[in-house]
Amino acid sequence: MRDAPLEELPDEELMLAYAAGDAGAFAQLYDRHERAVYRFLLRSVRSPESADDLLQDTWMAVVRNAAGYAPRARFTTWLYGIARSKLIDHWRRTDPAASLDDPVANDPDSSLVDHIAADAAFQPEVQALSRAQARAFVDAVEALPPAQREAFLRMQFRAQQAHHQKYYADAQFQVILHNAEPIGRLYIAYWKNEIRVVDIALLPAYRGQGYGAAILTRILSEGEEAGLPVRIHVEKFNPALRLYERLGFRPIEDKGVYWFMEWRAEAEARDG
Repeated sequence: MRDAPLEELPDEELMLAYAAGDAGAFAQLYDRHERAVYRFLLRSVRSPESADDLLQDTWMAVVRNAAGYAPRARFTTWLYGIARSKLIDHWRRTDPAASLDDPVANDPDSSLVDHIAADAAFQPEVQALSRAQARAFVDAVEALPPAQREAFLRMQFRAQQAHHQKYYADAQFQVILHNAEPIGRLYIAYWKNEIRVVDIALLPAYRGQGYGAAILTRILSEGEEAGLPVRIHVEKFNPALRLYERLGFRPIEDKGVYWFMEWRAEAEARDG
């Protein structure tokens, strides 16, 4: 007989209870983690339909593997490991898009491997996944045949394009050039009441050399001249967060996985 109700049990005990035949324990686990796992998958594939399918596949794998579950690590580590394996399967069989060395949105100086372990920022314990595990995940995707890997990159780019066009239809897409060579991209929207940096990213060879900071500083100058705030969404576990803070951006709203950040000339002058 249980000493505590299901809702008070830790995940690991719930999973063991489900493996022993308690369907209510599975329902409790599903209620706790379904939305977070869905957000993680959606953030990776950028398609609600694909995320729904992958979510179902993930939980079906939990059901199939319940009998062999052993709490050697946190349940969430095990759960997100399954979700990641489903993502790899998805990328292998579809026509996806996004380079493993491609820059990450709004982080000019990082690549995918820097973010794999942080994809589930809404589950803090998942942050414990090591960089070695992140590297292993990236290595697995890099092991795809060249044609499939190229297809993966293209699909990710198309998905990102579709997202920006849907939610930021009036944003400008700019190619960042250095000595007439493309080195990155910038999506930026000039609205009546603000300048919105939708996405800024640099190629690997040009990260960490001050290009990102220089571009952002130019944008801040435009905001100062126009008397407009500059705003951007930044992941809470994005290493570039420190750059935005140094430039004077401050969080104005907690968006769960993201900080919605703002720069204002008057605030910068006051803080300086």
